[in-house]
Amino acid sequence: MHGCPPKPTPTSGSSETEGAVVSSTSKQHAHLASVEADLLHRLLQHLPAVAAGRDTLFFTTREFNPFALRISTTGQELAELALKALALREALGEPAEGSVGQMFRAALQESADVNDHHRLGPIRLAERLLAALDERVTTGG
Repeated sequence: MHGCPPKPTPTSGSSETEGAVVSSTSKQHAHLASVEADLLHRLLQHLPAVAAGRDTLFFTTREFNPFALRISTTGQELAELALKALALREALGEPAEGSVGQMFRAALQESADVNDHHRLGPIRLAERLLAALDERVTTGG
């Protein structure tokens, strides 16, 4: 037993482990950026039609549908994409406030708020969200 070298003990801060964590986190951040860019692009592509009075059920999704209306396929897809972006943000410890996903989810929630009798209709809600997203793109936020 005396001739056997001691077993190497793993170090908690090994550079290999740290590199793997950094690489994994970088990939997660890149994935988040990709999901948010897709969400933003698709919102900017579709909101002008909603603001023009087409697809006025856009803000009606499975989760936000207090009047049991027909669900917007596009709205539902984008709501799910927003949830994915918010889940990624949470996993990374990134704030959700002011993110594209949070902004869209807030609009969905506002559209379904039956207690607010002065809530915006889909056209004005789309105009407001579109303006906020345009400003975000313009300012680089």
